[in-house]
Amino acid sequence: MRAINERPDLKLVGVASSQADVRTHTMEDLLGSDADAIVVCTVNSVHAKQVSAALAAGKHVLCEYPLALSHDDAVQLFEQAERAGKVLHVEHIELLSGSQTALRRAVQGLGRPIEGIYHTEANSEGWIADIGLAGFPSFSGVSRLNRLIDLFGPAGIEDAVFEEREDEQRLVVDLSFVHGGRCRLDYRRGRGLPRREDWNVRCERGTLRTVPPAPAEPLFATDLDVFVRRVRDGADGYISSEQVLDVLSLAEEIQDRCTVRR
Repeated sequence: MRAINERPDLKLVGVASSQADVRTHTMEDLLGSDADAIVVCTVNSVHAKQVSAALAAGKHVLCEYPLALSHDDAVQLFEQAERAGKVLHVEHIELLSGSQTALRRAVQGLGRPIEGIYHTEANSEGWIADIGLAGFPSFSGVSRLNRLIDLFGPAGIEDAVFEEREDEQRLVVDLSFVHGGRCRLDYRRGRGLPRREDWNVRCERGTLRTVPPAPAEPLFATDLDVFVRRVRDGADGYISSEQVLDVLSLAEEIQDRCTVRR
């Protein structure tokens, strides 16, 4: 909302929200309005339904990741957008972050990953801890998969284990990259956990470690600018629909093949 309000060329028509102190309209109001675009930033489980409704109403759509909780649903949404002649833009601000920019620089010249781990932790309070609302952790944490694939290329899975306790979820995935090499993703969410990440990946010509983030523009404002340029000028996005679908396919494979421990 702040990113929209800071741009004189955009106008926030209204907000439909489950939060009474934020809500100004219903979703039906917004779909029937003269708004050019809808921004979907609701719980993950309703993204696909709301994106489809917005496209059917003739709106361009900016959706927070994940676009959907299945690969097939996401395919149908991109096809619907193409038929309607509308832009469907999926936000992936993790790829715009200063930390990812610094990692891209650090990994140059290191070659393929031989072995190592990307460990990440985050708070699980609120709806994000509810798999029914957030989706399986490979979907709710799809940004972590995106970061690895951005650095090392397409991947498949060798093994995956999901552990769920009362106050904690942990997903451990061993990835094998198409261009060679492997790496483990250790993704943990727990009540009260501070957000942090650690990289320690041995590559052919050195080790990729956690690095200080590079300077970055405000992430949501940068993403919004890309969306606006796609709508107005037909510009390219910073992640293609094919990449979005590939990672969702990987997330679905992880969910299907995961060993669950409680």
